[in-house]
Amino acid sequence: MAEISTYTDVVKQNNRVKVGDFSAKINTRSAFCLPDDCIVFQAEITAIKENFLVLARSPLTIRNIFIYTDSQGALRYLNFQRVTPKVVKECLDFLVYLATYFVINL
Repeated sequence: MAEISTYTDVVKQNNRVKVGDFSAKINTRSAFCLPDDCIVFQAEITAIKENFLVLARSPLTIRNIFIYTDSQGALRYLNFQRVTPKVVKECLDFLVYLATYFVINL
């Protein structure tokens, strides 16, 4: 079965939060810094959301998507019924949208 795997990583170093996303199959790689007051949890959700944005803009024929993250907290929060942080709501909105086109595995 054909699939696309994407990976996220977040690092906090010298009070800076850095986010990275990578997928060899669709030849994407991105890295960026978030505001200094950003906590790692927000960065992890942002990294997942960035993966969704890349997938939404890509002309893909492969429908089975795996997004790998090392943040169990972020994954658990995406399952909450009540969503309060804006970044989580945006991430969930993209997840719902992409789920109409792809099988998304987190």
